[in-house]
Amino acid sequence: MDHGKRNNASKVYVVFRGKRPGLYNSWHRCAPMVIGVKGSIFKALKTYNEVIATFNEFRNGSQADNISASKVYGVFRGKKPGLYNSWCECAPMVIGFKGSIFKSYKSYDEAVAAFNEFQKKMSTVKNNLQVRVLMKVMLEQVLCHLCC
Repeated sequence: MDHGKRNNASKVYVVFRGKRPGLYNSWHRCAPMVIGVKGSIFKALKTYNEVIATFNEFRNGSQADNISASKVYGVFRGKKPGLYNSWCECAPMVIGFKGSIFKSYKSYDEAVAAFNEFQKKMSTVKNNLQVRVLMKVMLEQVLCHLCC
């Protein structure tokens, strides 16, 4: 396919999912953001105002939920752990949060099961840590009584 013969000069592009979501004034600038990116989503429109309106609508969730309805995002460590129905909802909970842990799932049931399993494991880890701390304190007390 020869991209050089296309007349895309009058089009403006919006990238919803890709290397860098945003607005692009030519296919030349848009293409590297979506070509070879699995699951990329973009759209060509005639005017800049249409692109702005479409992008804002997507960011506010109405189109985002339709486009990514097949995915549920589990945030295990982040600003607010939980389940989210779109990347637009999930992203603010993990971006900029050092050590965030999150994953996308194909179904809500799968996400709930994974989230509950993670919570259960973290509870066990927390309890084990508390037991270790208690044992260390008790050992120190025993050693102190033996030495004194």
